[in-house]
Amino acid sequence: MWLMIRFYYKRQGSNLQAYMMSSILLFYDETVWKEVTHMKFIKLYELKIFTAEDVLCEDEPFFKALFKEARRLGLGGGTMIRADAGYGQQIRGQSGRAVPIFFSGSYNLPLIIEIVDTKEKLATLYPFLEKYGEKHFMAVLVPLTALYTKYVEDGEKRLDRPSLPLMDEPDC
Repeated sequence: MWLMIRFYYKRQGSNLQAYMMSSILLFYDETVWKEVTHMKFIKLYELKIFTAEDVLCEDEPFFKALFKEARRLGLGGGTMIRADAGYGQQIRGQSGRAVPIFFSGSYNLPLIIEIVDTKEKLATLYPFLEKYGEKHFMAVLVPLTALYTKYVEDGEKRLDRPSLPLMDEPDC
């Protein structure tokens, strides 16, 4: 709103244009910038799992079983992304590519599953991954720096967790 007011004054006449320009320069002054950028950061980790649609865990798709276990363990949140293409060490299927639905009833596309939480909470999921380790997947752990927003703060309360240590600067 501060800049919108200055732009509004600019339209009032040419006498105020110089005032508006000095205000913008003041906005970028280091002392004012520090007051504006008061965001805090937290250290989280992302468990990223590469797999495919046809990987089953007992009677259900692996990604659904993984999400069910993650919810049971109270992990922060997860996302499953279907990829249009991918490759790995093993070629699966006849041609190594997605087979149209009218031939097989399924496309068998590659999947990326991402679950974000603290390192300690993600470690509670490791026994599940070890139990189903013969399944076709690869898991990696990636460190993240996240903005500490109201959504993250509310999530801590919802999950009944202690507050994470806050950082003034991102560590990346």
